[in-house]
Amino acid sequence: MNRSPFALLAPTLVAIILALSAPVSSQKPPPSPARSELSPEALRAQAEQLYLQGDAEGAELVFLDLAELSSAAVGDRSEALITAAWLQYSRQLDEQALRTLERALDIDAEVVVDESMFDTDFATLVSRARDNLSMKRRDTARQHLAVARRQLDEGNLTEARRGLELALAPGAGEEITTRALYSLGLLEMKAGNEDAARLRFEDVLSVRPSPALRLLHAASHINLGTILFRKGLLARAELAWERATELDPDAAVAWKNLGLARAQRNDHAGALLPLRSAHTLQPEDSETTRLLARSLTTTGALDEAVSILHEALDRQPKDAKLWLALGSALRAADRGASASTALESAVRLDPLNQGRAASQAAALLSLIAIENERFDDAERWSRSALAWEEHLADHWNSLAIALRGQGRLEEAETSSRRSVALDPTRPELLANLASILIHMDRVDEAEESLQAALALDPTNVVVAEGLSQIRSRRRETQVETAPPKVASSPSRRAKPIAPKKLGVRFIELDYDRLGLRGALVREVAKRSPAARTGLRRGDLVLRIGGHKVLDNRDFFDHLKRNPPVEGMEIEILRDATIETLSLQVY
Repeated sequence: MNRSPFALLAPTLVAIILALSAPVSSQKPPPSPARSELSPEALRAQAEQLYLQGDAEGAELVFLDLAELSSAAVGDRSEALITAAWLQYSRQLDEQALRTLERALDIDAEVVVDESMFDTDFATLVSRARDNLSMKRRDTARQHLAVARRQLDEGNLTEARRGLELALAPGAGEEITTRALYSLGLLEMKAGNEDAARLRFEDVLSVRPSPALRLLHAASHINLGTILFRKGLLARAELAWERATELDPDAAVAWKNLGLARAQRNDHAGALLPLRSAHTLQPEDSETTRLLARSLTTTGALDEAVSILHEALDRQPKDAKLWLALGSALRAADRGASASTALESAVRLDPLNQGRAASQAAALLSLIAIENERFDDAERWSRSALAWEEHLADHWNSLAIALRGQGRLEEAETSSRRSVALDPTRPELLANLASILIHMDRVDEAEESLQAALALDPTNVVVAEGLSQIRSRRRETQVETAPPKVASSPSRRAKPIAPKKLGVRFIELDYDRLGLRGALVREVAKRSPAARTGLRRGDLVLRIGGHKVLDNRDFFDHLKRNPPVEGMEIEILRDATIETLSLQVY
């Protein structure tokens, strides 16, 4: 505002005296045009003229009309209202003046009122008007926010958006504005606009985290982490959830999500602390319990996993997913009978497979039956799983194994081929098909299937061993059909060979648990028979002298029982390739 109201009106003593001493005309002034038809300048001149004539009330009305003129600039309208307020104040209409000042400030919040031109009481009235307007704006924004939040909860996103945008009007205050931005972020998430939601939450986090906004900041970090997690940005999601737990240590969902993210990248040990925190805060949350039990099972803390699942089931005995988790933990603990009981409870409690607990439990029951060579039961449970989820390759593969165990090879082949068709990228499915084909004496097709599996995963030891078995069988067949050779007398008597003399050390592994067959070379001594043979660190010895090597002890046991005379062939897996070496002991 470039001039004060007094630049328009100048209520000085001289002006008042002039106004009082002006002669009063006996003639009526000519009728004036309607005020709405006048320009802002004409109205201002008319108001000043009325004031100089002593008609302060008439001048006030003209200034009020000027404030309503749409063609007038915003600054002129607010100045007109301030002048009208001063005239009202001069006539001791303080409350009316206060409301007029509020209108002036509402039209132009940036208007500058030179309070030095007024007396102290009017300056106080201006300050009161500013405070009242700020309070009204905050109250209005708060009401818009409250209504919009209800509409958001009800799913009325269009009206909620309109209300939240009104709550963001100038003067709403930092706290209400920040809460409105957060609610807009929630709205965008519900609408599926995650990029827009992310920007809103980042706007919230750009505001200083005052004590009143601390929990809102934590909630924004939680939602931001969820968006980042869905985009596959796991590290950034973890950072967001870690920040949320710092701001609000009681935010169970932040602890839970942090544990889930770590478990997602197979850091189950790192997932335990946040999942335990979430479980302590919300022990009744079955999903948190199941996540914690899974990480405990994976890290080998089986007793603790079983214990917390039993506690949860005491509270929620009809939760099918908890029974599924318990069955999985008991199976890992080699408690097959108890695991089966728990898994059967999961099937019974989810008869329509609405939570996928029944299908997953049936799949695990099939695996337990296969492990115990109860192939009839395995078939029954596999078919139950397929009845719910016919599209899953694992269920068809389990059925194929169960049928193979019963000797129903043609049906097993059909099921196995179905599993491969559903997921042709998994080498273990191709390996199982090859196993069935071998049982059917279709070795060429089996070899083709194993070669396809090895192409998918060149490091797969099981597949490479299967190829080795096929090739060994062919060599054995060739030997059986070849004409017999006249054996020559050994030049010296065969003697058992000591492991130290051979010069090879193997890695001590639990080969059965890992599902491996063979002996993995740890070290080869220089200038030893093993070194001359060509063995290297990392080779997996599969056969020696035609004997299938089960583990490192089996290798030396065979040598002791069958000491070589002139040499002995050994078959190894090296860099996903089967090679045959000639072991020269002497």
